[in-house]
Amino acid sequence: MRRILIVGAGQSGLLLAHGLLQRGYDVTLLTGRTSDEIRYGPISTGQLTFPSVLAYERGMDLDLWGDQAPRVESIALDLRTDSGEPMLDFTGHIPGGGVSMDQRVKMADWLEAFEDRGGKVTIHGATVTDLDYFTSMYDLIVVAVGGGELGRLFAPDRSRSAGGRPKVAVDAYVHGAALNEHDRIQAVFMGDLGAMRLDPALTPYGRAHRMALYAEPGGPLDLSGERRTPEQMFRRLLGVFAEHAPELHAQLSGARLVDEQSIHLETITPYVRQPVGELPSGGSVLGMADVVLSSEPVMMQSWNNSTACAHVYLNRIAAHGDGSFDAGFMRDAFAEYWGYARYTAWLANLLAGVEQEDIPQHAFELMRAGRTNPAVTDLVISGLDNPMRFAEEISSPEKVAAYLE
Repeated sequence: MRRILIVGAGQSGLLLAHGLLQRGYDVTLLTGRTSDEIRYGPISTGQLTFPSVLAYERGMDLDLWGDQAPRVESIALDLRTDSGEPMLDFTGHIPGGGVSMDQRVKMADWLEAFEDRGGKVTIHGATVTDLDYFTSMYDLIVVAVGGGELGRLFAPDRSRSAGGRPKVAVDAYVHGAALNEHDRIQAVFMGDLGAMRLDPALTPYGRAHRMALYAEPGGPLDLSGERRTPEQMFRRLLGVFAEHAPELHAQLSGARLVDEQSIHLETITPYVRQPVGELPSGGSVLGMADVVLSSEPVMMQSWNNSTACAHVYLNRIAAHGDGSFDAGFMRDAFAEYWGYARYTAWLANLLAGVEQEDIPQHAFELMRAGRTNPAVTDLVISGLDNPMRFAEEISSPEKVAAYLE
């Protein structure tokens, strides 16, 4: 039986670990935190489980929350200029609906389920020296942790672009919000200023709501240089909502933080890295998901990318049989994954282009038609679930014209 070590317990690492376990591999998952430490620890940048990802999770028996997690049936987009002048606004439905969750709940439950189903979990941090040692014990080591010392094993890939621009993201989970629509994500985009979002979500403390702010680094809404307590940062975030998105702020008059861990600030810089990490001893490790691709957070593509990567790597490993997991295997696996991921980069660039009115005319006409044509708005919103299909659907003026007839 082939032995595989996965370092990191996020969406991609846990999905791959469960998939390999189901296929009979000897899988060890190495993570620096216990499930309880994940569940009640700091939050991270919020994501949405889109329908395609949800279907994949269900196929692996990992949709563990049933009706507890809020269903998101639609997304309302309001695009404005930096000065607040309206550009586009519409609401589109998510075919089949998505699920909105605090990442802490999902990853803690999946980690416990992995161990319950026979997987091996080791709670310990990992260094490059550790990975060097582990190469003699495992047939393949997959690194699913993008930051720090391990992330630096993977050189930048300057031949590919992740799309979008860096963002300073502030997320907060709150109780006491009075949303106008409980099954809808509400998002306001303000050009170079940034964007704000309000979502329902399942947290370790039950249903709540998520506030999100995505600011341009160094811009007026960048809060990264401010030293504040969690409560002070929350009040500052409320003030930004009140000034720039009063219609969202009006739904937050009774809001309070779920707990002191429920607010998070992070600067996210899009990048693509080489998939092969070279160890000092000469061994190689395979990078996945956030290690090799960081996407801007506004379009909520992180879990789409992580799931696609886990799916591709799982199938590549299974098809490889007893072959060597060498650098060639790793590059080929990543190349197949990039065949999907490059469309999420395209999607990020499309949004930036809409905000700057710098996209092909036929694509802009499609967006404008969304104000009066519900079928168009649904097409645009469904593109967040499947960017590859969406790119094909609007790839030419003729295709867009046919759709608008």
